[in-house]
Amino acid sequence: MENEFNVKLIKWAEEAANYCHSVATDPDSSKRIDKTFYVFQSEPVESPEVLILGINPHGNYSYADQYNNPLWRAEKQKITAEVFRHANPTWENRDSWNSPIWPNIKKVFNTQRLQEIINSCENGHEPKFVYMNALYFNTNNMDDFYKLPNSNEVFNKCIGLTKELISDIIKPKFIICLSIPECFNRLNEAAKTELLLNNKIRLLVKGEFCGIPTYGILHTSGSRNMTNDDWHQIGIELHKEIVGKVC
Repeated sequence: MENEFNVKLIKWAEEAANYCHSVATDPDSSKRIDKTFYVFQSEPVESPEVLILGINPHGNYSYADQYNNPLWRAEKQKITAEVFRHANPTWENRDSWNSPIWPNIKKVFNTQRLQEIINSCENGHEPKFVYMNALYFNTNNMDDFYKLPNSNEVFNKCIGLTKELISDIIKPKFIICLSIPECFNRLNEAAKTELLLNNKIRLLVKGEFCGIPTYGILHTSGSRNMTNDDWHQIGIELHKEIVGKVC
């Protein structure tokens, strides 16, 4: 018999996967978002020390590109809840992704304790973090997403599903949002946002979601304004916030 976490996760995934499938296959082309979709980069676990929350999967792939790819184990041209509840099948190849997202995340998790968290999934060990998306449909950037049909409505629906997933099922101890305007601002429920690090632009802000300390940083896909030292300083400040407050 599956434990409560898995029961709740599969129930959630059924609703989310069915919703995304309906959007990707809508018979009305003026409403259809024909895109690959998924939520988790890494495998979900209950009560991780850190949840890394990105905006959406990077890429420009159609739904057919996804369900015709054997890596995704689609059934009858559909991504099922059983697939949707698990990690991106390319997760094990993350160090060779054609994107600076993961290398820059590792630059942020630069202290010994933070490295222990980010490296916890190696060699079959129980991961101490979850890396997932707030919005489930892939685009190369958010400007491209907002050009799609019903983009705001779809984003709001995904954010609602994500909030439910985080608060009721995953229940992390800390949340780190990749992007302040598109991720942190949509999740933060604090009456006041605290600026923790600034260097001409906001580098690190703090709020909360359902009582969970929540941090927003620039998206690690990269910015011409960011240096390795900026990423390092973000990590130092996060270390001060997180270390000593987690088991």
